[in-house]
Amino acid sequence: MNKKVLRFFLCSLVILQLGLLVDCSYAMAPLAKTMPNVKTEMLSSQYWIDKLEHPDDRIMSDDQIQSFNQEMLNELSNYMIDLTRVPEAYSRTDLEKFIDYPFPKSPSFVDGRQVGKRYWGQLKKQLNLQRIKDRNPVKYGFVIHRTNLKIFPVADIVSDAADDPAFDRFQNSGLLVNEPVVILHQSRDKKWFYIRMYNCSGWVLAEDVAICPDKEFWLEEQKYTDFLVVTGNKIKLDCNPWSPELSALELSMGTILPLVGENEIPISIDDRVPYDNYVVKMPVRKRSGAISYKLAMIPVSKDVNVGFLPYTRANVLKQVFKMQGDRYGWGGMLEARDCSGMILDLYCSFGFKLPRNSYPQGMSPGKIADLTNLSLKSKSKMLDQVQSGAILYFPGHVMLYIGNDQGRYYVISALGSYAEFPDNSNKAEIVRTRTVVINDLSVKRGSGLQWIEAITVAKQLEKNTFADLEGFEGREIIENMADRYIINGKAPGRFDPCALISRAEFAAILARGLKLEGDEQYVTEVFNDVSSEWYAGAVGALSKEGYIICDEGGTFAPDKALSQVVLRSIIERILNKYSDVSGRDKEEQSFDAIMNADITDETEKTVSRYEAALVIDRLLTNLNKASD
Repeated sequence: MNKKVLRFFLCSLVILQLGLLVDCSYAMAPLAKTMPNVKTEMLSSQYWIDKLEHPDDRIMSDDQIQSFNQEMLNELSNYMIDLTRVPEAYSRTDLEKFIDYPFPKSPSFVDGRQVGKRYWGQLKKQLNLQRIKDRNPVKYGFVIHRTNLKIFPVADIVSDAADDPAFDRFQNSGLLVNEPVVILHQSRDKKWFYIRMYNCSGWVLAEDVAICPDKEFWLEEQKYTDFLVVTGNKIKLDCNPWSPELSALELSMGTILPLVGENEIPISIDDRVPYDNYVVKMPVRKRSGAISYKLAMIPVSKDVNVGFLPYTRANVLKQVFKMQGDRYGWGGMLEARDCSGMILDLYCSFGFKLPRNSYPQGMSPGKIADLTNLSLKSKSKMLDQVQSGAILYFPGHVMLYIGNDQGRYYVISALGSYAEFPDNSNKAEIVRTRTVVINDLSVKRGSGLQWIEAITVAKQLEKNTFADLEGFEGREIIENMADRYIINGKAPGRFDPCALISRAEFAAILARGLKLEGDEQYVTEVFNDVSSEWYAGAVGALSKEGYIICDEGGTFAPDKALSQVVLRSIIERILNKYSDVSGRDKEEQSFDAIMNADITDETEKTVSRYEAALVIDRLLTNLNKASD
C-alpha cells in the first residue's frame, strides 16, 4: 500500500476515534437560530437536567397532587370551579352575566377590514339573549376534538390590527379531547354552545361537544381507574376508514383517555387485531348531538403514559422541551399555545389542574417567592434558591424557569414578543417572536425593563412538609413560612424544632421576612467578627436599620445561641420603629401584646428554632396589619 494512502488512512481513523469520544448528548442542529445568549447545546433538555442534583426524585405523589388541586379550587374560586357543584339551572340574571359580555370599544378588524355597528348588531343577536328564560337547566357533555373556546359565538378572527390574522381578541382558550363541560346556552343559529369548564368559560362549536343524557351519566363517565395520558406534544390516531370521526384525530399533551380493561378488549377493532396497542374509549357525537363511545387503538410506540407521569424535575424539563419551537397561539388559536396554555398543558401531564391564565397561575398555591419591589441583587439571590420547573411571572407573561448558566437565568416560554433597542436608543422595536423559545432574563420589555427586573413571582408547584413537626401546634405556620422562602429546614423534610437557634440563623430568617436588602459592606464597618459569611448581608441590613447592635468589643457573636433578652430587644426595636411610622399605639404593638406572653423573660435563656419561627411570624403579621 502507498505510504501516503496508509498515512491518510491512519490519520482519518484517529480523527474518527477522537470524534467518538466527544459528548454528543447535547448535539443540536448547528444552524438552529436561537435567542441572544442562548447556545445551541442549551436547546437540549438533557443540558439542563445534568445541572440538577436529584433530577429523578419524586416531588409529589399523585395523591398529594390531587390534594394540591383541591387547595387551588378553594383558594382561587374566582378563577376555577368544581364542575360537579355547578347549579342544575341558572336564573336569567346569572346567565346574562356570563353571556352579555361588552364588545370592544377600540377598532376591530376581520380579514383586514374594520368592522362597524352592523357587525356588532348581528353578533348581539347571535347571543340569543331573548331565549333566556327565568330558569335555564344546564346540560352536560364532553369535547370530542380539540377545539377553540371563544368569547363570542363567531368563527371570525377579530383582530385589533388590520395586518394581524394571528391574533384573535375573541379567542379564550383551547379545549382538549374528552374535556368535561357544562352547557349553559345555545346561540341563535344553534351552531354554538356557551359552556363552562373547570377553569374557563365561553362559546364552542356545538358540533365539537357530545351531550350526555343526564348528570349521573356524565359523572359516571369521569370515574375510571386506568387511563392513558398523552405525554407527547401532539400525537395522531391512525387513519381509519371504518371510523372517520376518529381518523387521524389529533391529541395534544395532557389529554386523558380511559383505558379499556384487558378482559373487555374485543378480538378486532375496525378490522384490526389490537396487538401492541392501548385500547381507549373515545367520545363521539351522534347526529342528534348525543354522546356515544367508540374504541380506538393507540400504538404503544406513541408518546403516551399509563397514568400521570411521575412528577420529577427531569420529567418537567423533558415535557416542556417537547413544545420547543412550536408556534405561539394567543388563547390556543391556530392549534397552538400561548404562555399560560403551555404551562397548563405541561402540568396536565402530571395531574395538575391549573387556572387558565397567567395571573392566577402565578397566584396558585405552592412555594412562592415574592419578588415585588426587590432590587436586582435581591431578585438574583431569590432565583438562586428556586428550582428548575418553577413558574416565573410578571404582569402579562408567564414562563418556566429551566436553570442558571454562567450567572444567567434561563426560561422557556410561548413568547408573543419582546423588545429590542438598536444602537442603545430609547425607542423600542417590538419583535413578534410568536414561538416557544429559550431565553435568558436579560431580554427586555417594551418599557425597557429587563425581564429579571419585571418578574414579581417565582412559584414552585410543591409544598414544604416537615415530618418532625408532627404534633406541634405551629406546624402549618412554619411550613407556610418555608413555602414563602422565609425559613429553611435543616434537611429535606426535617425542621429540627427543638434545636437552639443561633444569632446568625435568626438574623437571616428575620431579614428575609422583612425583605431587607443584604448589606455586606456595612456589616464590616460595625462588627469585627462578621465579614463575608453567608449571613453577613442579613446582619448588615438589620444593623443598618438599627434592629441589632454590637456586643461589647464590637462583636455580633454569630454562632452564639439566641437568648430571650436579645430576641426581645431586637423585636422591640423593630416595633418601635414601625409604630413611629404608622402612628399606631405602642402599647398595642408591644412585644408582650403580639407574642401572647409566650416569651417574656428578660434572661439569657436560649430560644429554639420553633420558638423563633413563631415569634417572627407573629411579628410579620403585626407589621402587615400596621401597613394596611
